[in-house]
Amino acid sequence: MTAFTIPRLARTLLSLAVVFAIFAGSSAFATAPAKKTTPPDEFVPFDAITVSVLERMRVRGFLTVEFGLYVTDEKLRDEIDSNLRALKDAYVRVMADYGADEANVSAAPDLAGIAGRLQRVTDTVLGKAGARVLLSQAQLRKLH
Repeated sequence: MTAFTIPRLARTLLSLAVVFAIFAGSSAFATAPAKKTTPPDEFVPFDAITVSVLERMRVRGFLTVEFGLYVTDEKLRDEIDSNLRALKDAYVRVMADYGADEANVSAAPDLAGIAGRLQRVTDTVLGKAGARVLLSQAQLRKLH
């Protein structure tokens, strides 16, 4: 009985080796060099902002917003870099107000309202228009 199992095992191993060699040589398993994805110079990303969503003076959930600014003007981009702390502070304040006053854990976030608030704050802090707010994500997480 052992005389028959060895050739069968050898055939199986040989078949697996041939299949592996075919797959290893195919382009399906070839790995391309990893491309670094960098945002274009016109896009200024900001860290995600997470604020509490309040209902009847109690935390009922959390709202996380990810966004950036689209700026084509080089001078305005330099101005954004110099006012970065003021912009971040203003963004956190306006989103905290939104979470306390308007956000509702039983409804989806109002993307147009959030983008409008962030845009107004951006224009106010910079003193002029030209930087466009682009939302990438808004997620509302309800607490139990």
